[in-house]
Amino acid sequence: MNLAWEVVLTAIAQGKNPHIMRFETDLDGSPYRETAFEDWNLADLDSNSKPAIGINPLYRFSAIFGSLFDINETEYPELRELCFDVFMHYQSQLDLRQGLTKSEYYLRAILRDILSGVYGAKVAKTIQLFTNMEIKALLYGMFSLFKCGISIELFNQIIRAIYPKARVYRNNNVYREILVYVPLQKQETEVQKLDFIISMFLNINYTMYTFWGHHFGIIDLDDTLEFEEMLLF
Repeated sequence: MNLAWEVVLTAIAQGKNPHIMRFETDLDGSPYRETAFEDWNLADLDSNSKPAIGINPLYRFSAIFGSLFDINETEYPELRELCFDVFMHYQSQLDLRQGLTKSEYYLRAILRDILSGVYGAKVAKTIQLFTNMEIKALLYGMFSLFKCGISIELFNQIIRAIYPKARVYRNNNVYREILVYVPLQKQETEVQKLDFIISMFLNINYTMYTFWGHHFGIIDLDDTLEFEEMLLF
């Protein structure tokens, strides 16, 4: 983590709120780095021994802060630190938005609509059960849904994105019937998440059976025919 925006991304990945972080000046750090961590290879903010994030204000913004943080300037230290903290929060968010594509803006608009209740209160509540990476996969799926329409292939992609070891089967003997194996114990949270995926990505004309924890037996597939580990269907 060399730049402030990398610290913000790390905080988000660890489930922290980056808006409550505090950036403070640190002129004793390396002149070749923006962040002033003692450990240059720090990858986990929980390992940071300081309560605030030290930043070298002259690394990228010497033209702005060169005179403000001159060693001969001693007046209003708290006000100057406050202004610096506000600036770095703004700048880090601006940095993160520099690389946004048009699709990213669409994804944010979709998420905003979901959280505001456009798709219903239940959907707005359930999506908060997913991790950030899972939500991103769902948003990409919804974006594809709006562009190309619903399909069993898209549903399969979303299932595998949320449950990488899950399996989706089509029943060749029954039209529009699918079987889904989820290698997790059945829990209320997981049921709600799966219901969310079904309501968003599965055509209502399909019938679906879910198998939690244990796979149903398939002839010639030995890993599904383990004694006391398989279900009959």
